[in-house]
Amino acid sequence: MPVIALDFDGVICDSTNECILSSWNAWNVEKDRVDFSPEGLASIPPEFIARFRHCRGFASHAGHFLLPFISGSADAIASQDEFDNEYSRIDDERVRRFLYELRAYRLWIRKQQPEAWIDSHRPYEWVLETVRGLVFPVYIVTSKDTMSVEAILRGLAADLPIRKVFGGLRTKLAALQEISRREGGAPQDVWFFDDNVGNVREALQAGHTAYWANWGQRPSPDARETARSHSILPIDELGFRQIIGGISQGRPAAGGDHRAGSDGEAVSTVGSCRRFTRISRLAGAPRTLRRDRPCAESLCAKPGRSCCEAASWGEQAAPAHPWQARPCTGSSAER
Repeated sequence: MPVIALDFDGVICDSTNECILSSWNAWNVEKDRVDFSPEGLASIPPEFIARFRHCRGFASHAGHFLLPFISGSADAIASQDEFDNEYSRIDDERVRRFLYELRAYRLWIRKQQPEAWIDSHRPYEWVLETVRGLVFPVYIVTSKDTMSVEAILRGLAADLPIRKVFGGLRTKLAALQEISRREGGAPQDVWFFDDNVGNVREALQAGHTAYWANWGQRPSPDARETARSHSILPIDELGFRQIIGGISQGRPAAGGDHRAGSDGEAVSTVGSCRRFTRISRLAGAPRTLRRDRPCAESLCAKPGRSCCEAASWGEQAAPAHPWQARPCTGSSAER
């Protein structure tokens, strides 16, 4: 039986604003704390927010949130290797102290301002819709602490069929292996979706079926090249729906379909522009040749509180991913 394992931040939910506010107040434990609100977020220096967002594309666990505070030049980091090297220079005790303060602050703010804390998370409603009601096992595998994830899901009334949340992780392989053991299946029966290309690469190397989710946090500058060099397939909203739909109907994608084509682009068989066709074999989809790149909108999570829509928390709509072409302006584009 197939098993679904989902990352949380960037796959189920956009938690960037919460991460910025909680990290800022955990770092400024004795002074310069801000209100946990849209106004508090707006009062944080914009150059720090830009630096944090840049580093977020490289981060794979909460300890990485410390780097924007330590390095004023962190926004110039251009590769995962550079990021990891810069992070490795931080004293372990300093990381432990920061993580302690971050956990303590999150626990406190959840109790003091539960509605504001929940509202700082923007769920991808179409992901919840796609996963809700699935009859096969679903797990969450995330660097976010388990209590936070469970509180967010309750607050959002997500009603997802989650068997267990593996939270607070620095690496995810052990959790994926434990899921495989629990369910009594082979590694490839665990279908893993993550927005960090490094996590996807490790899962693939361990024999799991894994996809690089490209509807959340913008990837790091070198992520596309990493994906291409390891034949990792980035997927968008439509690709995710097709994969899950195919599994639900008993016709999952054939082995190898989780790997990318030569251009490393996000895959879906239908875009918001009729001119968009490309090779796609996800979940038995018809095979067609890619004749044009998609509209910019076709790789974003479209409905509701998505990356295409500026949030009430003051976040600007996310720019197009690096491999997207300029938006199609032809009359065939659907809205």
